[in-house]
Parts: sequence; C-alpha cells; structure tokens
Amino acid sequence: MLLIPLIWTALFHHRWESACVVVAIVVAEIVISVVQSAPDAVIVRRVLLWAALGALLAVAAHGLRDRVRHSQDANARLQERIGELMFLEDRDRLAADLQGSVVQRIFAAGLKLQGAASQTAQPEVRRRVESSVTDLDDAIRLLRQAIFGLEHRLGRLSLRQQVLRPAPPRPMVAS
Repeated sequence: MLLIPLIWTALFHHRWESACVVVAIVVAEIVISVVQSAPDAVIVRRVLLWAALGALLAVAAHGLRDRVRHSQDANARLQERIGELMFLEDRDRLAADLQGSVVQRIFAAGLKLQGAASQTAQPEVRRRVESSVTDLDDAIRLLRQAIFGLEHRLGRLSLRQQVLRPAPPRPMVAS
C-alpha cells in the first residue's frame, strides 16, 4: 500500500516529488514500527529496506522516463530529417522532369522563333518575335528559380506532410 504513491509519483511527477514520497514512506514505516513497539533492530531494518526500495523504484522509473524522452526526441529529429530528404528527392525529381521535357520544349520553341525572326524583313514582326523569345527565356529562368528556390520553403509543411507527420509526444509530467 505504501508503494502505490511512490510508483505514481515516479511515473508522472518530478524527481523532487519522488524524493518527498520516499521520505514520507520511510516516516510512515517508522511510525508504524514504533506504534507496534518493534525492537530497534527491526525498525532500522524496515527503514533501510523501505528507503532502499523506494529509492530504487524512483531512480529506475525516472531513468526509464528520461530514456523514453530522449528516444522520442531522437525519433522526432529523424522524422524531420527524413522529411527534408524526401523533399529534396522530390525537388530533384521534379527538376529532372521539367528539364527533360518542359524547359527543353520552351527552349526549342524559342530557337524556332529566333530562326523565324531572322527570315523576316519586317521590323515590327522581328521585334515581336524577339520579344516573345525574351519572354520564353524569362519563363525558363522563372521555372528554374521556382524549382531550386523551393529549399527556402523547407520550414513550411504541406498538408500531406502535416497529416503524415507523427503526433508530438504527450508530456508525461503532470503539472
């Protein structure tokens, strides 16, 4: 019966609270032994036994809580790193896909327009075609900036990442 408060305190409260409960258990055992008129040797043995048992339980429970907390912190860091690596992998895949298809097609269209501009003698048509080529070059530059500028948004999580991210660990300490 005396160990129930100690176990509860060790599992859900601070170390100093566990120490107070160990002291209270030892005091309770001293009072019980004195009331029963036990010999001094029995009282000393009981006090030492209960103090040792209480201290052992408190130290073990708090050590276990510390290891669990460190494990949860390490797990959170690993999950964050995995998210970053997945993001970088997706960005690289997207960049390769865009480079392989979209950027090359826009570049080819720009080259065709430049070729067409060189074949016309009308200055207004030439100016418009060259303006379109410049716009296509700007579009390619913007695409590349969008792809490689994604790393500036690493801190922001998408809805999918927020849903897939594990819930934060619940605090074990009652306040």
